[in-house]
Amino acid sequence: MQTFYLVCAVFGGGILLAQLFLGVAGFDGFGNGGGHHSFDGHGHLAEGMHLRSARAIAAGATFFGLGGLLGLQLGLGSLLSLPIAVLVGGLAQTGTAKVLKNLSRFDQDRTLILDRAVGQSGKVYLTVPAEGSGLGKVHVSVQERLIEAPAITRYEAIPTGAAVLVVDVDEDRPGTLVVVANPPLLEDSNAVR
Repeated sequence: MQTFYLVCAVFGGGILLAQLFLGVAGFDGFGNGGGHHSFDGHGHLAEGMHLRSARAIAAGATFFGLGGLLGLQLGLGSLLSLPIAVLVGGLAQTGTAKVLKNLSRFDQDRTLILDRAVGQSGKVYLTVPAEGSGLGKVHVSVQERLIEAPAITRYEAIPTGAAVLVVDVDEDRPGTLVVVANPPLLEDSNAVR
């Protein structure tokens, strides 16, 4: 049993070292699922645990072997060292998976795409002048964050505090939203508070 634990520890540790050196050399895709990410229906990175990533499996194998060797060193014998090996290896694999999950959040592109504001409700922060005669400001949720953006309307002025609906992004003024006053039904349910 000692040979089996030693092989697991050396094999897993060797993979971890290879991943470390390849990562330092710029081959970041090795060991994190080959750089493939799964996305849900909204374009967000799926929240999987990465338990089957090469790094998590290698960490699990390494610590399985080390836990088993520790059990044997403590004189627990083959029968009692196996649960220790499984526990330590499982904790290492799960811990590595959680770390990878948290690190994968840094890979997400958080660039604001203003076109995604179209169809969203918001609230006027500074009065939006009538018929595009000037800029007002609105608060609207885009990509899970609240932003303040310049806004125009092509109709009558919209006062501060009024609910609005974003209908377009102005082509003549980049970064400016085109809004209309929200119908009363939307005003109660969708307005940004």
